[in-house]
Amino acid sequence: MNYFVICLTLLEALLSSGNHSSGELRIVLLGKSGAGKSATGNTILGREAFTEDLTFESVTSSSSKESGVVAGKNITVVDTPGLFDTSKTAEELKGEIEKCVNLSLPGPHAFLLVVRLGVRFTQEESNAVRWIQENFSQRASRFTMVLFTHADQLNGNPVTSVLNKGLQALLDSCGGRYHAFNNAEKTDQTQVKELLEKIGAMVKSNGGEYYTNRMYQEAQKKMREEEEKRRQEEERKRQEEEEEIREDERKKMDFEEKLEKMKSRCPSVLTFMGTFLGKPTSPVREIARIVLGYTIAQTLCDCTLCRVF
Repeated sequence: MNYFVICLTLLEALLSSGNHSSGELRIVLLGKSGAGKSATGNTILGREAFTEDLTFESVTSSSSKESGVVAGKNITVVDTPGLFDTSKTAEELKGEIEKCVNLSLPGPHAFLLVVRLGVRFTQEESNAVRWIQENFSQRASRFTMVLFTHADQLNGNPVTSVLNKGLQALLDSCGGRYHAFNNAEKTDQTQVKELLEKIGAMVKSNGGEYYTNRMYQEAQKKMREEEEKRRQEEERKRQEEEEEIREDERKKMDFEEKLEKMKSRCPSVLTFMGTFLGKPTSPVREIARIVLGYTIAQTLCDCTLCRVF
């Protein structure tokens, strides 16, 4: 354990060992580019804290933090870039996740998985909770809630009326917890208060705990161990394949050596074999295949003997 991790662990201990203060909430926004994470952060804080754009392109290049007092609570919101985007390298992703965790120290009470309604539900979003579990630990799903944006497009219909199998599976994987924001009513703080109440209920169900740096370190350790297992398995398969190739080469060389000896010692027998092995329906040909093996017999038939004799 390095010095940085030790300091974070001590900090957690000083801050009530992960217990929740009823007057504070720390929220991390996750989701693909264009889902509306920055707009969601602005709606929660009631001000233009994060830069947002109406396009589907990400305007958040790196994780950032903003705070404010909402409904009598100290609220900290961490906005993140599109962490699910496949264009990011493993190192870039790891660095961004670590920054996200550090910005929310001593740890977030909630991961809000932001999903935009009215657009195609992608495979990355479908696997989002699994992604969170892999990168933040299995326990992270206990701190996760889905937040749907652009609920105004439903024309008053409930969110459940537009849930397909993928979205329903996503909700199920995080305990069925969700909330919806009407983006046409950004100044309506009622929807924000309802969200904070749901987050509070989730925190209470978790025994007042928040997601800690220790959980993150455990998740990263598990990822490294699984990656090492995959690497070892790939190496084992590679070595087996190389050994098979070497064995085939040895058999080929052994056959060619025996063939040369036969040519020098028994030319009349080889002439006889060459005659019959060259016939498609020859019984000698079939016997050769059984005794010598298909590859060797085929070589005798199609290549060596027929050309020599």
